[in-house]
Amino acid sequence: MSELKRKLLITGAAGVIGRSLLEGLRAKGAYDIVAADLREDEEAGIVAMDVTDGERLKELMQGFTPFCTLHGPRMRKIFWAKFCRSM
Repeated sequence: MSELKRKLLITGAAGVIGRSLLEGLRAKGAYDIVAADLREDEEAGIVAMDVTDGERLKELMQGFTPFCTLHGPRMRKIFWAKFCRSM
């Protein structure tokens, strides 16, 4: 029986930190990842989403309930927060 993959949402996935996380977590192969940024990058598997657009977020999350959201949009000041549901 195959093990279920944990679902992750990564915002800011095209940034330096987001891209590193995305590549590292994908390499592990243990996660089902939705990667999002302001601009789509088909080659990297990043979909377009503005974190302030609630309707787009709902659309992307249809049938996908992430265990954890790694939220790292680009801002004037460095901001990185990790929001996870308890196990």
